[in-house]
Amino acid sequence: MSCNYFLVQAVRSLLILFLIFLGLSLKSQPSKRTLVFGDEANVQALKEEVFALRYSDPDRAINLCLTYLRELNSLGASSTRLFLYSTLGQLYADKSLPVLALSYSADAQYEYTQLKYLAKYNELRNSRPMQQPWLQMNMGNVYFATGNLARARDLYNQAEASFFMLDSTISMWRGLSTTYNNLGLYFIESKEFQSAFHYVKKALDIRVNRDLGPADISHSYSMMCNLFYKWGRADKAETYLKKVDSINHEFNESKLPEYEGYPDVAYTLAASYVGNVYEFKADYFSDRGEYKNAISAYRQAEKFYHVLLSQKARVGTSLANALLQLKDFETSLAILDTNIRLIRSRNLTKELEKALAIKIKVLDELHLADSARIISDELMLTRENRNKIQINQLLNGLDDKNETRIKSKELEAEILSDRKFLLLSIIAILVLTVIAGYFYSRKTLIDRKMILISKDDQLSRSKLEYKERELVSMSTSMLRENGELNALLKELLAGVNLLDKKNDAAVFNGLISNMKKLISKKRNNESFAAQFSAAYPGYQEGLIQKHPDLNSGDLQLCTLLRLNLESKEIAQIIGLSIRSVESRRYRLRRKLNIEANVDLVSFLIAFK
Repeated sequence: MSCNYFLVQAVRSLLILFLIFLGLSLKSQPSKRTLVFGDEANVQALKEEVFALRYSDPDRAINLCLTYLRELNSLGASSTRLFLYSTLGQLYADKSLPVLALSYSADAQYEYTQLKYLAKYNELRNSRPMQQPWLQMNMGNVYFATGNLARARDLYNQAEASFFMLDSTISMWRGLSTTYNNLGLYFIESKEFQSAFHYVKKALDIRVNRDLGPADISHSYSMMCNLFYKWGRADKAETYLKKVDSINHEFNESKLPEYEGYPDVAYTLAASYVGNVYEFKADYFSDRGEYKNAISAYRQAEKFYHVLLSQKARVGTSLANALLQLKDFETSLAILDTNIRLIRSRNLTKELEKALAIKIKVLDELHLADSARIISDELMLTRENRNKIQINQLLNGLDDKNETRIKSKELEAEILSDRKFLLLSIIAILVLTVIAGYFYSRKTLIDRKMILISKDDQLSRSKLEYKERELVSMSTSMLRENGELNALLKELLAGVNLLDKKNDAAVFNGLISNMKKLISKKRNNESFAAQFSAAYPGYQEGLIQKHPDLNSGDLQLCTLLRLNLESKEIAQIIGLSIRSVESRRYRLRRKLNIEANVDLVSFLIAFK
């Protein structure tokens, strides 16, 4: 009788445990969406808003995506999170922040893999490609923008293969046409125009034959126009220019009933393609010294960029340069002043440098030496601040990403805390009825604690990886800044040497001295040393403890070699010749007592 009693009590306790856990699961996941590939309720509206902001206000689009990420408190994989990560990757790529772009794209790829794994039906899981093709293509675009063309082409080819595995024919053909366009750009950049024509034509045929819409077809025509102008075949380019203009007139101005339902951004893009082809035409004339024709084409392009202000700013700079070549200095200066105000309002740093450089030339032609000197100082300051701004944007982006992860961890910890409290209560009941339930509950509790410890370890490793990435980015920026500053100083010294009068040359002495001080200051970058210590704590202290005869110069060389920098790069950072760096490396080997068959860099990387 007592055995049956305890058995009944055990069954009752297990039933209570099941019901309470079921209730807790529903309570702790109120916003959890479907974990397969279906869209969530509010994703479509979010996509439309972000898509429109990407071209008009990218900073606002980034903030919107980050806000949604922080507020998205669903556990597990989510198609909304996949979209947000992917979009952030594209937005940061547009802002020339490749580290963040690739980081968010990698997060999106992981989210896609999780969604694929969690798919409800095996046939759905197996019908999807292992890699998300749009993400592969976006990452290819990042590598293309940074000049790594070989890696970009590999990713485009991988994306092509993945698109063929999609179930949706519309998505497949739209993705393939975009991939072929990107491969066309690769071959245009490589000046392999016949291969470029092959891929751009494939994209055009898909868009026309599959009727993918006037905006996509117009884009392919503009690609053809770009190709033929770069190829030097202006007659063929002019044919496609007229086709783009014709589509825009029909699609953007007439707005016939057959085009009802297209988003407003589609009309804006169709108009921008017309601006693109006139810009291609203007660049073609400008390269051949036909500046009057170039000016006419640039003015035509401006008319179609009234919404896309960053492109309007780019054309304004090119127009001012063409007017400079025609010696219409007053008009060029007026356009530059207006354009610089627009550029500053959009925070277009690279475009600002181009505009300021042209303005200096115009002021020199107008014999406004004082004004030219002021703009020269501003240009130097702009170039100096550009990398700082990019690093700050990178750090802010990493902070935003870290904050999002922390909030996700807090949510998981809160849910786990609720479950822990409930589990302890149930254990108290089970102890009175059956000892076996107690041991089972204890095991579950220990497992959950181990998960928390594992998560904390992962977060610590993630923070260390972020610091290492920041250090690599900072060293790359230092190399680029020192190279640019030294090149600028050499150009300035060469120009001064060409002056006939010593009094004229003396005017530049102060500027040359300031530039040398700036270069010296860059080489003694304290933030770099601090960042290295944060990324590799105790590294320098360990070297000094084991090799107390190392001086500060030796330690500086050790840190740069630890980053796997070459002698040429190290020489550029610390301001020595390559031969001097090699001599210092030899002396360092002797101080560290490294055998001849041991590589110095490998030794420093392995040192702990």
